[in-house]
Amino acid sequence: MGSGKNYVLFDTDAVDVVNIEHLRVSSATVLEPELAAGAVAHLTDSDFEALEHSIHICAPVAASAAQARAQRQEDLHFHDVLAAANPNALLRFMCELINQLLRLSVPQAISIHLSRPLCFSRPLC
Repeated sequence: MGSGKNYVLFDTDAVDVVNIEHLRVSSATVLEPELAAGAVAHLTDSDFEALEHSIHICAPVAASAAQARAQRQEDLHFHDVLAAANPNALLRFMCELINQLLRLSVPQAISIHLSRPLCFSRPLC
């Protein structure tokens, strides 16, 4: 992932929050359904446990910026688990790359999401 990050995003301080939000929404509506559908048959018991843990962490509305950051990171971990289980190498790479870009944007974008709960597989909650 490191080389892809350097190629796509040269300056992490210049992340455009609006473009990152557009990337997140586009990923949620276009890629995530395919990612999840392809991963289901390949998920292990430990994958299901990790997904359940992520849902548990992300379920409550964040009470602080620190909790919102932790929830956003856990949301990305949820999608990392799905990506790792998907046998489609191109789709897996695209989703992992997007997750890495979103992971880099968390500190800049967290204030936007503080009042909204995280939602899995729904673009706008």
